[in-house]
Amino acid sequence: MQAVNKTTGSGVFSKADKEHLQLAASFAGAELKTAQREEENEATQREIISTIVEAGEVRSKETGSRTRRISEYCRLLSEKYG
Repeated sequence: MQAVNKTTGSGVFSKADKEHLQLAASFAGAELKTAQREEENEATQREIISTIVEAGEVRSKETGSRTRRISEYCRLLSEKYG
C-alpha cells in the first residue's frame, strides 16, 4: 500500500482515507507483534529442547548422544513435512 500522495480528486486525503490508513497500520502492527511472539516462542522451545538434551548428556554420554540424534531426526522430519 502506498500512502505518499493522493492521485485522485482534490489530491488531499479525506478523513475516511486517514481512518482507513490508520486501520491498516493498526492491523499491520498487530501482525508484526504476532510474528515476533511466534519467533520468541520458537526460540524458547529450541532452548528448552537443548536444555533437556544437555541434562541427558550429563547423566550419560550414551543417552545424550542418542537424544541429540533423535532431536536432529525430529527436526529434519518436521522441516520436510511442515
